[in-house]
Amino acid sequence: MASYETCIAAIKEMERKGGGTNVKEDSSLVQCGHTPTECKWIGNGSLYTCLKKPCDAPQRVYHKTNGGNGGKLT
Repeated sequence: MASYETCIAAIKEMERKGGGTNVKEDSSLVQCGHTPTECKWIGNGSLYTCLKKPCDAPQRVYHKTNGGNGGKLT
């Protein structure tokens, strides 16, 4: 399965594809050669993915509000 540079890249791909990515709510479902990274998607809960470089600390991902009242990953 895929590994990503950052949690932002992983979540963007998950949103674009709508599924079938290596981003999961359960870390045991992530296929990774090392411990999956927790992506704290602020306002949406935690997801787990495989980053190319192992990361022990959870990574925060925020939405930036735009003028159309929608969210945009930053």
